[in-house]
Amino acid sequence: MRNSVNQTRYRRGYLRNSILIIVGLLFILTCIIGYKTYKVYQSDLPSFEQLHNIEPSLKTKIYDRNGILLKEFYSENRSLAPYRDLPEHLVQMLLSSEDRKFFDHWGIDVRRVFVVAVSNMIRWRISAGASTITQQLARMLFLNRKQTFERKFKEALTAIKLERTYSKEEIIEMYLNQYYFGRGAYGVVAAARAFFSKSVSELNINDCAILIGMLKAPNTNSPFNHPDRALKARNRVLYSYYTFGRISKSFYDSLSAEELIITPPKEKAGTAPYFTETIRQYIYDRYGENLLYSGGLKVFTSLDVGLQQIAETAVAKKVDSLRARIERRYPLDNPHYTEVIPDTVDDFGRPVRQYKKVQGAFIAIDNSNGDILAMVGGRSFEETKFNRAIQSTLQPGSAFKPFIYTACIDNGFRTTDIIDDLPIVLNIPGAKQWRPHNFDNKFMGPITLRDGIRLSRNLISVRLLLKINPEQAIFYARRMGITTPLKPNPSLALGTGEVKMIELVSAFSTFP
Repeated sequence: MRNSVNQTRYRRGYLRNSILIIVGLLFILTCIIGYKTYKVYQSDLPSFEQLHNIEPSLKTKIYDRNGILLKEFYSENRSLAPYRDLPEHLVQMLLSSEDRKFFDHWGIDVRRVFVVAVSNMIRWRISAGASTITQQLARMLFLNRKQTFERKFKEALTAIKLERTYSKEEIIEMYLNQYYFGRGAYGVVAAARAFFSKSVSELNINDCAILIGMLKAPNTNSPFNHPDRALKARNRVLYSYYTFGRISKSFYDSLSAEELIITPPKEKAGTAPYFTETIRQYIYDRYGENLLYSGGLKVFTSLDVGLQQIAETAVAKKVDSLRARIERRYPLDNPHYTEVIPDTVDDFGRPVRQYKKVQGAFIAIDNSNGDILAMVGGRSFEETKFNRAIQSTLQPGSAFKPFIYTACIDNGFRTTDIIDDLPIVLNIPGAKQWRPHNFDNKFMGPITLRDGIRLSRNLISVRLLLKINPEQAIFYARRMGITTPLKPNPSLALGTGEVKMIELVSAFSTFP
């Protein structure tokens, strides 16, 4: 009897020791395999320097002189919200739905990994479900979404390194600022604006539930694309929040019974689009594409939104007035007009017999320092991006006369000098005789140089230009900022040379 008991004890001890040895060997083997695998993939993992210098893509914001937002440029529509500004409901819902043991683990939830690993072996496929918030962040920042053992292993190692680099609060902050919620919204700040027209701090508990419900499938659970699925996803988050002990059953019931409420922002036409496009081109050319669209720049400009609105209204009113005058003078049913232009279409299928849209431009600067206060490059930026305020070259007409008078005054003429406002005939080589005239087709006889510019008499300008020679007038125009080619012809006195509006306006700032 005693021998039987001893044999039983011996067998139990042997079995226990064998199990311990096997477990120990498996543990050692697992450590060796893990270490070897780590060495293989170590070069593919982000370095601690990379982890310390995570810089999400941020949009560049253009402001006017008073801090009013004009335009945003971005590759990813993202603004950052610090952890202290994140609603408590949003953070706790994230934890209840995605990672309830977030504040207890070190990047990996071993228990969840074991459960999912067993499920994967049974089904012989990789499924989602074991990734912690930190692992998801590692995937968003450094990896891809391929369902492979290699990616999952890299994800786990990167998550551990993230946990060693950042606090739990910083990881949550990065996660919610990094995630793509759809509709061009990267991060919770852009999502709050895109779905609810709110700031992050204004999100209510149902808003937070909708956003957290989109984490698993931002397009499938989007309230815009699939409102029914979005409602179910929201209610699942609320239920998880209830089971997490954050709200009562009655509060859950009342929240889940509410309708899905979203308030997309109203699309606003860009403010000063020709101006902001000029700023965009400048930053792109000078500092490069990456800084422009991802650098998070805040650009404060000289533009005044109030003056800009006045300018846009004035241009629109003027071009509409000119178009109405043209339509009255040249009606489409006029026989003389229809005989010249038959009712047909051009190569693009557009009717030829139609009025071309009258265009206009406007620019205002501060004469004391050259700051641009308002800029209008055309009647519609959506129709044409061509900026007539800075790109087109047009005849300035009488606006060129001050350059001629400046050259005269600077070369000994006095404002009291008498000049004849009388007919003049010029023989132009290879052309007919040129007979310039005044706008009113009248002549005032001898008048002072001061009256000549005050009344903008064409014949006075022509006579002055001939006295100093056209090259001298062009020289002064160059000194005052005109860079476009100008021909030294007598007709230059009437502003036939082409100039850019921005240069003409800037040149006029030299006058006191």
